[in-house]
Order: sequence, then structure tokens, then C-alpha cells
Amino acid sequence: MLKRYLQYCTLLAVTMILPDFARSQNMVPNGDFEYYNPCPTGASQITNCTGWLMYSPSSDYFNVCAPTAVTFPVSVPTNWPGTQSPASGNGYAGFAVNTTSVTGGFREAIARTITPLTPGVTYEVSMSISLADNSRYAIDKIGAYFYINSPSSVSANYIAATTPQVSFASYGTIADKTNWVRVTRNFIADSAYNHIAITGFGPQSAFKIDTLTGANTYAYYYVDSVVVKVANPFTVSLQDTLLCAGGSFLATYNINPSKTFNTGNVFTAQLSDATGSFASPVNIGSVVSIVGGTISCIIPQSTPPGTGYRIRVISNNNPDTSLDNGKNIQIITLMVNAGLDTAICENDTLKINAVGNFSPMIYNWAGPAGFTSTQQKTARPHAKPDMTGNYIMTAIVGNCVAKDTVLVTVKPFPINRQVKVDSTPVCAGKTITITAYSASAGTTFSWLEPGNFTAPVANIFIGSASQADSGMYYITYTLAGCSITDSVLVQVNPLPIPVTLSSNSPVCEPQALQINSTGSLQGSSYTWTGPKGFSYTGQNLERLPTDTNMSGNYSILLSLNGCTRIDSIPVVVLPSPRDIVLQTDIPVCKDDTLIISIDSIEQKVLYEWNGPANFKSYNPNVSIQYFSKNKEGLYTLTSSIGGCKKTKELYVELIDPVPHLYSDTLLCENDTLMLNVAVNTAEYSWQDKSTTSSFTIKQAGTYWVTATTKCGVFSDSIKADYHICECIPFVPSAFTPNNDGLNDKLPTIIDCKWTDYKMLIVNRFGQEVFKSTNPAIKWDGTFKGEPADVGTYFYMLQIKGPHDKDYFFKGDIVLIR
Repeated sequence: MLKRYLQYCTLLAVTMILPDFARSQNMVPNGDFEYYNPCPTGASQITNCTGWLMYSPSSDYFNVCAPTAVTFPVSVPTNWPGTQSPASGNGYAGFAVNTTSVTGGFREAIARTITPLTPGVTYEVSMSISLADNSRYAIDKIGAYFYINSPSSVSANYIAATTPQVSFASYGTIADKTNWVRVTRNFIADSAYNHIAITGFGPQSAFKIDTLTGANTYAYYYVDSVVVKVANPFTVSLQDTLLCAGGSFLATYNINPSKTFNTGNVFTAQLSDATGSFASPVNIGSVVSIVGGTISCIIPQSTPPGTGYRIRVISNNNPDTSLDNGKNIQIITLMVNAGLDTAICENDTLKINAVGNFSPMIYNWAGPAGFTSTQQKTARPHAKPDMTGNYIMTAIVGNCVAKDTVLVTVKPFPINRQVKVDSTPVCAGKTITITAYSASAGTTFSWLEPGNFTAPVANIFIGSASQADSGMYYITYTLAGCSITDSVLVQVNPLPIPVTLSSNSPVCEPQALQINSTGSLQGSSYTWTGPKGFSYTGQNLERLPTDTNMSGNYSILLSLNGCTRIDSIPVVVLPSPRDIVLQTDIPVCKDDTLIISIDSIEQKVLYEWNGPANFKSYNPNVSIQYFSKNKEGLYTLTSSIGGCKKTKELYVELIDPVPHLYSDTLLCENDTLMLNVAVNTAEYSWQDKSTTSSFTIKQAGTYWVTATTKCGVFSDSIKADYHICECIPFVPSAFTPNNDGLNDKLPTIIDCKWTDYKMLIVNRFGQEVFKSTNPAIKWDGTFKGEPADVGTYFYMLQIKGPHDKDYFFKGDIVLIR
């Protein structure tokens, strides 16, 4: 918003309209649904709201006076479609729009007579809309249709073919279930319309539809505060409420076709005093015109600052005076201070700070080397000499501009600086020379050496260097009070120190051989050599797998700065038993004999078996008779020679030859169930001759599988059935209660398991003609004991389906005799 203050001033909306009675009159009587006779007691009673019609049945009326303990409550705030408090007062209306039919579908609307409109006059049409909680869908084609006298009621297809004069489609889908959405549109009346109808208009194929969560398969909307009034005939707009003394701006004005002015008319923009009073208005611009346009305005330089100014517009030929703009306008006089001149050193942060007498304010800095900034406080890090110069601050608020300048000088560092050391790194005892240079005359030098020693000279020498002389040497160059520091690293390397070697010798092949060395000085390198040309670089070594040829002497070479040290250690690798190959026939059938043998027996090798049920044997080949479940498990053979051991494991499993399927089951429509069997080394055969280990059930029936193993042939079976899990009741669209034995009663067919059945049927006047809590009790076409009139009736059905899900349905029925 502030950015617009800087660019232009445009007059805020100032309304010059018809007299007060025309401006405020609502052409829709009882537009807030407050008056009724009598209080509604159930659904489809919009005609209980005074003056409102059931344009397309069966629209509803909701009010705080309504009872709550009924089948379809219309109480406020909680009612059968959801929960919502009125946008104003105590009542509101509601209608449903079907979104699932390919034609007109079920569509409700509300209507009433209004004060006749005047052709050629622009009217503002507005209302508050909220989507009901139970709605599964939201649409975008809600509108208002104006007509003269008839029809008083229409069909859903009529509404689908109707184009309303006012559409709120530009608001998009109205899907807010928590708040009221206020929608507004203008239109020019082309006839003396005396009725208004409200619903979702147009073909359903043109709807933009959002899918939400809700039990009802349509969009149900609450409506409140319907207003149709004459739109403002003469308006003036000003976008900003901040102006400056001496500033100029354009005021844009618009004229409604219902308002005319005579030739030679002058529109004049006027400014009030600081309290908003027009007792002594100041003319700030004018234009000769009879049509809409712009007025060039200037705020006098002498206008005192204030926050309560207002603007209005007057005309002199067909004189008229607008209301003021309705918002206070602030007028200011702007000042800014850029600060004091300053000097800094190169690479410092250049800081400039402006101070203005108004907030918020736009700040624009301009300076050397193309510098610009829009920050009040501005910093230029790492300043350079080319940043020296004048920094000009331009401050802007609305059409006010103020300027100030500050001089900033950036002093340079010494140039062509050089620092070097003759050689590094070096071994302890050598001499080191370090030199520094700058081409700037007047430069002074100062060294800071390791140990915090200082030297105010350009060159330094270090004789018989030691490790204590290692480190960073800093040289500071100073010129005209500005200093900069460079550095050079000097490294004096120490000689290597002895290490201690250790190993895990002796080891059994192929176990890892590990030889470790204690650390030498940081930076030392380690190189190992050993039997059969072995070499390795690293402090500690590991050989894996090992064999007896790796026994012998291992040496380590330590290197640091060209200095070396050698140490060595002997190691032994002992032989281990060879790898064993087990031979057996597994898995095992119950009561069979388990036989486990090895490929060959080594001399001098000891063997030991351990297994389930406390099994132990020292024979490398074993035979276990009468194999059973408690003998199933892990069998381990350990071979050993000279303290070196190897193990071999074998898991022996008892065959379970019986395939196991699920218990008989009940599935939902279109569900599938995969049957899996797992029998060791089995061959499978299903009822359809398939031979895989799994089978997928897709329809009702009995399924079985046979598993053939070396232990025998075994089988299992399962029975599967399906049922309907969704609930879609059917109510005929017409019936003929003429006692001919055909279609004499209206049935309700429900294709699912249900509870809490509630059926309500009303006529086009909202009167209840039939109610039932049992689908077996059907409407026989009578009303109060007499045959009901031929025509269209409306039903509302509520049931609780599978999984306790609530379903609500509405529709129409044609009674034919």
C-alpha cells in the first residue's frame, strides 16, 4: 500500500447518490427471513416465511422458533442439513441443487414478489450464502433471476434452461461450511421486474463442482440477508488516504446511466479542514464535463498537517453534492536528514542512516559507482576507495519528496603488499628468513610472532629453529591511520619418536591377524613390510583371511619430515580344520530317520555334534531315528585341531504336510481374498487345476487345495460368499393408487441391511401427507383419509446403512390416477 503513496494519489471511493430513501431502500421485503406465519415445524415450509414462494419445491425455512424433536428439524442453529447461525436475525432459507443427474435433476429454488424495479436503473444485488454440513458437493452457478408475475413455480429442467440476470459464478465454488459468504453483483434493469428467484441456474454440465465430505449427494445452501437496492449513481475514487501539502493527484469519477448532467456542467473536487468539516471547503481541482473522467487536483502548500481531512465532489449544472469519501485523509509536510560527513578505512563497513519526520516513509539512496538502496539504514560491507563521494537521500511519502546529502570518504590501504618466507616447512635446527614489502610511501610495519613476540621492522630472521617457532606470523601495514594485516605460516617439523608394537598372535587361520602400533607425532606416516613380499601403509594393519604362510617377522617404517625409524614384531598363524560339507536329506517326515554325514574325515581332528532335545555325538556321521517335532531345530558340528575350531550348522525341519486355508468367510462386493499355502517341497493342485502356492477368490463358491509331498497327499478347503456393503434405496418416480391391483402403493426398496428408517412425503404446499418408520408401510395415495390430488409430491428419506452410515435422500413423486 505504501508503494502506491509514492507514485500517485487517487481519490478514495466517494459516493454521490440518490436521496437517502432511494439509497437505503431494499426492494426485497422480508429479505432477512425474519417474519413468518406460522413458525416452521419441518422441511419444505418456505411458504411459512412471509412473502416467500416455493418456486421449485421443496425448499426449506429455518428459524430459532422451530421445534427440534422432529424427523427433519428446521431449528436454528442445528437442523437436518447441518449447523449454522443466521447471518442476521433469527431465520434463513435453504435449497438443494442435485449435481449427479445428466439433465435438470432435482433442484430447489426460492422466490418472492419485490418492489418493481425501474428500467434503465443500476441495482446492486447481494446476499449471504453458506454450504450445509451434510453436502458432499459445492457448485459455482448460484444466481438471481428476475421476472414479472409468472410463473409462480417451475420444474428443475426449467431452472436448468434459465439464464439469470445476476450470476455469482465469478466467486467460484462456494464451499464454506463454517462462515457466511457475502456475494454482490450490479445489473441494469431492462424491465419493471416484480419477482426474484434464487438457486443454482443453468445446465449441470456447466457447473464447476467440488467434491467434499458429506452424506447427501447434492449441494445444499443456506441463504440469508437478500438485498436489492439502487446502486450509487455518481462515485469518485481515491486509492490512498495519505496526501502531501503541495502534492498533486488525479481524482477519477464515474457516472451511472441513471444520473445525468447538463451541458457546461463543472465537477469540482473540494478539501475539508483537518476535522473533516466542509464549512469552508477548499477547491483543489475541477473539470468541465457531463460524463465520467478525471479531475487533476493539487493540495495547497499552506495546508497544515492533520489526520482528519475529507474530500467531496460537487456539480453546478444539475447541482449535486456527494457525501465525503468516508475515510480520514492525512496531509503531511515531509523532512529528512542524511547524517554527518564521515571518513572510514578501506574494507570497513560503510554505514549511512537517514532520519525522517514521518513513518512509514520510502527511502531512496543514490551514491558513487552506481550505488542505490531503498533502506533507511544502509550498509556497504568491504568498502573500497571508489565508494568515496556524496550519498544523496531522497525520501518519499505519497507525493511528498525531501532530499539531503552526506559525504563519505574511504581511505585506501597500502598497495602492492608482499610477504614471503625463504623455505618452509624445515627440520628443527635450520635458519628461516621472512620479508615484507609495500609500494605505498609512509607505510609502517609491525610483526606479531608465535609466543606474542613483536618486531617493528620489515624483515625478521630465525636461527636454529625449533618446534616452538612453528606457527602463523602476522605483518601489519599502516598508512594514514588505516591498517591491514597479512600472514605467513612457518612450519618447523619434529623428528619421529619410537612406537610400541603389539599383535593378537598366535591366531588360527583364517581368523584376522592384527598388528597395532602406538602413535608417533602427528603427521607421521607408517609403512609395513612382512613375509612373502607383504606391504601396507597405515598405523595399524589387519590381514584377513589368514594362512600359515603369513607367519614371520613384520617391520614398520615411521616417516616424518624426511626422518625415519624402524621397528619389528614376530607373529604366528596356526592351521585350522578344513571346511566341512554336510550331506543329508531334509526336510524330514515324522518318524523317519535323519542321517547327516560329512564329505571326508581329517586326521587329528576332533568332532562334536550338538542339537535339539540334548542331542550330542562325537561321531562326524550321525543317524537319528523316529524323528519328531521336539527334534526339529539347529544342529551344530564343531571340528577342532590344536586349539583352532570351525563350526558347521544345519537347520532340520519337520515337514508339516497339511495346507491351511482361512475359515469360511463373507466378503463385500468386488472384494478379493488371496489364499496362500506354504508346505515344504510340496506340489499343489487347486480346484481349477492351477499349481501355484496361492489362489485369489473373486466370486462366491467353495475352494480347495491338495498338497503332495514325500510324506503323502493332504488337502484343505474354504467357502466364500459375498454381500452388498453400499446402500442405494429405490423410490419409484410415479405410482397409480386407483385400486386396479397395479402400483396402488408407493414402495421403498432398500438393497442393504438398514436401521432407523424414516420416510416423509409432503405436497407442493409443504403439508405433510405421509410419514413412516417401516418400509413395509407404504403410502396408498390418500391425505387425511381422502384420495390425494393428482400431481407432484416430494419425499425425504433417512436411513442408517451398513457400518452405521447415515444416508439422506430427497426427490419427487408423481401421483397418477
